[in-house]
Amino acid sequence: MNELLLLGLSMIFANNIVLTKFLGFHPLLGLSERRHTLGLSLAMIIFMTFSSVIAWLINFFILIPFEVEYLFIVAFVISIMFFAQLFHIFIEKYLFEWHRSFGRYLPVLTTNTAILGIVFFNLQEQFTLVQSIVAGFSAALGFSLALFIFSALKEKVDKLNIPKPFKGLPIALIIAAIISAAFIGVAP
Repeated sequence: MNELLLLGLSMIFANNIVLTKFLGFHPLLGLSERRHTLGLSLAMIIFMTFSSVIAWLINFFILIPFEVEYLFIVAFVISIMFFAQLFHIFIEKYLFEWHRSFGRYLPVLTTNTAILGIVFFNLQEQFTLVQSIVAGFSAALGFSLALFIFSALKEKVDKLNIPKPFKGLPIALIIAAIISAAFIGVAP
């Protein structure tokens, strides 16, 4: 139990997939309003957790028994894209209001490198199913933490009088670098 708690805290803070590994960074740069962070965060939590489970099941019940581990990239990409479509259809059909508010972020999930990154991380570390679930869920919480921090700071910075060459993407990258430096400082 302590091992799972340490794994979870590590994935949120010390090994934050966005801020220490720089995966899945594009939603942070394109986020315009803080109110959208909750929807994207919830979608990432669901999506990263389930993707970790699906990838683990594919690896240990299909790839390893049939000795085709070399197809792991293709298998994981296809399974993540398939799950994204199922998730999109489910949200569109049963949670229409949520889909209307946050549905535009669902295509971002299909191409988000953080999702594939956590799947590869779980594979590299040879995690059990429970460890993969904890790592996927915690990595998504770490993503959400980075998203909330970044959107709050971006809102504050947008109100400041910043020189024209630094407005927009340049100041966003500077903020991201400073936040990343703080998180990397926590890593062992």
